Amino acid sequence: MNRKGMTLTEIIISVAILASIGLTIVFGLNRVFNRQADDDQLSFEDKILSSTDLYLSNNQNLVNDLQTNKGWIIITVDDLTSAGFINENLIDPSTNEKILTNEEIKVSLDADGLYKIEYKPDDVKEPYLEGRTLNLHFKQNFDCTKISSYETEWKSVNLRAVGTDSLVMDVNIHDVIKSIKCNVDTSKPGTYEIEYTYELPDEYITKTYKRSVVVGGDPTDIEKIRAVIKPVAPDQVFIIRKPVDLTVYGTNRQGEERILNPSEYSVTGANTNTIGTKTATINYTGQNSDGSKPKTTVIFEVVYDPADIVSITASANPNPVIIRKSVTFTVQGTRRNGSKVTLNSSQYSVSSYSTSTVGSKLITISYTGTNSDGSKPTTPITLQVIYDPSDVTSLSMTVSPTTVIINKSVSFTVVGTRRDGTKVTLTSSQYSLSGHSTSTVGSKTATATYTGTNSDGSKPTATAKFTVVYDPEDIVSISASASPNPVIIHGTVSFTVTGTKRGGGTRSIPSSQYSISSYSTSTIGNKSITITYTGTNTDGSKPTRVITLQVIYNPLDVTSCTLTLSPNPVIIGNSMSATVVGTRRNGTTFTMTSGQYTLSGISTSTLGTRTGRATLNSTNSDGSKPYCTRSYTVNPSQNDIVSISASVSPNPVILNGSYSFTVIGTRRS
Repeated sequence: MNRKGMTLTEIIISVAILASIGLTIVFGLNRVFNRQADDDQLSFEDKILSSTDLYLSNNQNLVNDLQTNKGWIIITVDDLTSAGFINENLIDPSTNEKILTNEEIKVSLDADGLYKIEYKPDDVKEPYLEGRTLNLHFKQNFDCTKISSYETEWKSVNLRAVGTDSLVMDVNIHDVIKSIKCNVDTSKPGTYEIEYTYELPDEYITKTYKRSVVVGGDPTDIEKIRAVIKPVAPDQVFIIRKPVDLTVYGTNRQGEERILNPSEYSVTGANTNTIGTKTATINYTGQNSDGSKPKTTVIFEVVYDPADIVSITASANPNPVIIRKSVTFTVQGTRRNGSKVTLNSSQYSVSSYSTSTVGSKLITISYTGTNSDGSKPTTPITLQVIYDPSDVTSLSMTVSPTTVIINKSVSFTVVGTRRDGTKVTLTSSQYSLSGHSTSTVGSKTATATYTGTNSDGSKPTATAKFTVVYDPEDIVSISASASPNPVIIHGTVSFTVTGTKRGGGTRSIPSSQYSISSYSTSTIGNKSITITYTGTNTDGSKPTRVITLQVIYNPLDVTSCTLTLSPNPVIIGNSMSATVVGTRRNGTTFTMTSGQYTLSGISTSTLGTRTGRATLNSTNSDGSKPYCTRSYTVNPSQNDIVSISASVSPNPVILNGSYSFTVIGTRRS
């Protein structure tokens, strides 16, 4: 059975043994057992190993023998049971029988000075050469090919010949080692191998033994390092995710210590991203001559930040809040260390909520700051959303006057009742009116609608009744007369218009308040004239009256005349007088003056019968100019000389003498 490795108990025992004998060696323990053993077998082997360790610790002479004059020692199971380290009834799982008391346990040292414990070892058939790993200094003057280089360590645990009786053989190194093959270069740290060809006395058999050689590094090599956390945290406690600052010291092979540059080492495990006990490993990354990379560890504790906000409380202001009004929040956080702090708005978020409807609103306040554990504590609060107590929930309205003339204004008084029961008289800007028009008559219902903003969106209304009537002063009918009527053609007419009021009574209508339809007196006949009231009636009416105007010719028109000439006949050359009698349209007659007519065709300068004419000077209303005629005769005068006779005297007359005529006329009669 072979199995390598050490338990913690084995290491402690080995250290105690070596310390007790005052040896400074590289210690360790090899246990050679079957690696394939099951759990029962492993438990059995551990009991053998631990009991062997205890036995050695209580028998220092055996350890001394291994270090001086023996290549191995044998311990029996009986030795262990007698010492009380194992139970004599212990079952060996490999045989399933009680362990035999004469079973042997072989203890030897390997090349590194570690115990090698073998249960049920094979017998040693022949002597052999053994040694420890050879450790050389950097650039040490050493010739590995010369036997003399090994004389000082011969017959020690470093290099010795062991016989079949386990004793170190007392022989000369030069008699044993025949040749040496090696390639050790002390300027290059590392592990080398020496191969000894040897022959032990009385064996006459040549054998080889290979020995490891370790060339140490440069004295300036950093052989070990240590790390100090700075600044030194209380109890080596760090807040999660906060950096750990290290100062790393390196000690060279001469024991000199210096602070290493960050480029000379690497750090793993110094991550503070999680809480707990952390072990940071610092690895030397500089160039040691032997290629070694010393390392060290630092243990520290990572905790959550005491300043973390682990819980919060919140309140809303105002609460209750009027619907659709804004709310502010006061949020207080409790730190991990128990202290309190008021959070500002950038340190928390508020879950979606709305004050657009009334009722209880569940709001979640969440811390949005950065906690070292990533937590985001929350707290719920209940916000009560209510309608505004100052909302106007109902209206009442009065109207004045209750009876109003059409198109005249009325006034309204609107009183609102608030949600809290108080009353308020509204201004005209706080309500709108409908149905309040006075543009038509009749019974009216005016509606006032609240135009302010109620938190519930309501618009309360109120109504008031009033009556719209036409104006009693309206002119509902008119009467009219024309003067004169009848009117002489082309004459001028004036009108008299009287209006009857809606409320009773009459009034004279001035000409500015009525219109007259087009008419003309330029022709005779009956003229239909419409008189229209043009004043403003509240019902928009324009009462009219139709009258008949009679246009007539002038009754005084001279429609005919009679001309009388006197004397008629008339003696030529004598004058005549004319008398003209006119007959009017109304049948009356009158003697016209000479200025009212013009005579024509009247002449007594020549004889004959003629017609005289009298023509009216003025124009009648119908445009006529009547005339009248009369025949007359102009007779010659009875005294007219109708013939003459004449004589001259003297006759004859003397030349150039005077003479005279005598003329005798004969009259018509």
